[in-house]
Amino acid sequence: LLSILSQTYKEWQLTIYDDSSTDETINKKKKYIKLDNRINLIRNKKNIGCAQTFLNGIADSKASFVMLCDQDDIWLDNKISELFNSIKNEIEVPCLVLSKGMAYSETVKKFIGRINLYEPKCLNEFLLNNGGLQGCSMILNRKLVDLVSSIKSEVVMHDHYLSLLAFSFGKVKYLDMDLIVYRR
Repeated sequence: LLSILSQTYKEWQLTIYDDSSTDETINKKKKYIKLDNRINLIRNKKNIGCAQTFLNGIADSKASFVMLCDQDDIWLDNKISELFNSIKNEIEVPCLVLSKGMAYSETVKKFIGRINLYEPKCLNEFLLNNGGLQGCSMILNRKLVDLVSSIKSEVVMHDHYLSLLAFSFGKVKYLDMDLIVYRR
């Protein structure tokens, strides 16, 4: 949350979707909500899993552009501005843009590699090689958000589904820039 609050681009709204957690998550998030009126919280009545929580949150969004963040992601301070600038004119077809990022091991306390090195150019490449495009590095335009709302699916991983929709009905673009620290 601190990395989102520190973004250079300030015109954002954050909706936290809590999947019916049983720890101190709600109390911790309420502190941030009091600090910044751009943050709000929605809590699932029951645990429906990571993928469905993300997809429901995307489908409920009224925003022109949507980004995803897991509880363990750290955004570099220019993530929103760089991704927004790369997609803001993409309004005709469903589109997602992905950045690169650095993988960090909590166990050994050091950077251990990078994410999103594989960049499939078409649906066939994506399906055959399953590049593992990560939701934490994506920005989606409104046309892609509308597809998520209109095409319901039982999926295991939301980011794979979003990539599949974009490759099937629109386009995927890549930004050759590290904008996230992906903690493992």
